[in-house]
Amino acid sequence: MINQKLNKTRLEKYAMYLKRGKLKGKDFFIDGSTDDEAMEQMKSEDLKPLSVLPLLELPFIFKDDWFYSSGFIPFYKNDPKKDLISSMRIFFGINKYMFEHLFSPGYQSTHIYGGKILKPTPSTREIADNILALLEAIKHFESIEEGNSIIYLN
Repeated sequence: MINQKLNKTRLEKYAMYLKRGKLKGKDFFIDGSTDDEAMEQMKSEDLKPLSVLPLLELPFIFKDDWFYSSGFIPFYKNDPKKDLISSMRIFFGINKYMFEHLFSPGYQSTHIYGGKILKPTPSTREIADNILALLEAIKHFESIEEGNSIIYLN
């Protein structure tokens, strides 16, 4: 796996969009455009249950980097595997545990990354707050290490 530094700018932009609460991707669920096969592609056997709606917003927020597949699942143009979970980890520079902390309700590591435990159907504001708490925790860790802290995906 490639070591990649946390992309704070992208995470903050994502959190601020989610905080506004005006999700456009939810319409894909309402009208049935996101099919069962496409939803299966979003699952990974080593990850916990996901809060899906915030993930569908990526092509609206990062138009130059993310697109929709024919099943209306976001994919990152620079990830050769085209797997949503690995793409998000690469795009934001987060590891598996950070991903679960942000998007898997009930699997938060608040003692490390801050934020709150997410309920089974978290609001986008709660997810955004946990993203911002993660960024604050990273800022704290960097101050301890005099700005030389690097977080890797592995």
